[in-house]
Amino acid sequence: MSSPAPTASTSVSSTAPRQRPRALILTACQTDDVSLISQALSLASSPNSRDNAPELLSRAVTQSIRRNATNVLTYVLDHGAEVPAYSTLNLEDHCRAIFEILVAHGWDINARRPGDRPLLWEVVGDGDLVAWCLDHGATAIPSDLGLASDDERRKDERGCPPLLEVAASQSTVATFELLRSKGAQLGRRTLHFAARAAIKSGDGEGEQPKMPDKDRAKLHSERMAVVVHLVDVLGLDPNALDQPAGWSLGNHWGTPLCYVAHSNPNWDCSDVVTFLLQKGADPGLVTDPAGDDAMELARRSKNQRFLDLVEDWKANQVERKPGDAEPGSEVSVKGN
Repeated sequence: MSSPAPTASTSVSSTAPRQRPRALILTACQTDDVSLISQALSLASSPNSRDNAPELLSRAVTQSIRRNATNVLTYVLDHGAEVPAYSTLNLEDHCRAIFEILVAHGWDINARRPGDRPLLWEVVGDGDLVAWCLDHGATAIPSDLGLASDDERRKDERGCPPLLEVAASQSTVATFELLRSKGAQLGRRTLHFAARAAIKSGDGEGEQPKMPDKDRAKLHSERMAVVVHLVDVLGLDPNALDQPAGWSLGNHWGTPLCYVAHSNPNWDCSDVVTFLLQKGADPGLVTDPAGDDAMELARRSKNQRFLDLVEDWKANQVERKPGDAEPGSEVSVKGN
């Protein structure tokens, strides 16, 4: 005698996998579905659950921020989840709506762990977000910079360099000046990073992101405008050293020209090198603890383009008569 066929309800209950609360939280944040959060919390309240509500709420905060799930984030914060203690967030994209929700729930936009960067450092490439952060209490100098020793300063600067040192390689001149007007500090490598960003944004192959030619030209113009601004307006030294005397930090190469020389040889460095040489940069200045100047760094990096530019410039200096225009002085930069 055959067994009776199972009813629909019996079939579903015996075969459908029971979703775990953590999986529901992840799905909720992927889809921004608040109802799944309620289900997860309900399951966690059962006596046999290995999960608990505070853990799930914390996970929901982290995942909703990462995935820009604004509905879920608002819901869990309204239902007892704790606001992140620090402003460094695990974000796939910077989303103002997420920041607005966090600030409305008491988030400290300036809080950071030692050696980490506050949020403002992470958004310097977005002028609109920079302005928003400043309007909502972001400060251009970390509030906890009471560092007593050289070792502490070295460690902190690796993780959180002066803000304008970061902005120099990502911001427009307008955003850079907005930050400076709010007290943001220059760093020893401000011009160094600006110069390297300018060559990375130009023509050439290598680690550059793919983008249409017109967009790359616009980006290169913005990056060069910052280099020119730093030297011509702010008076930064084209031969500035990148660390205090007596320090010996890794990945510090000397002068701005040294940073260009040590970069990807496929990047077009002609605009930056020409400008810095015109402004008095010395490719033979030895600042590296190993005794290397920019020319030696270029040789080691197989940066033939840099070497050729410097040799051509030297030859033009010999041939140029007093009163002649500086070769290449017609280089123009938009956006300054």
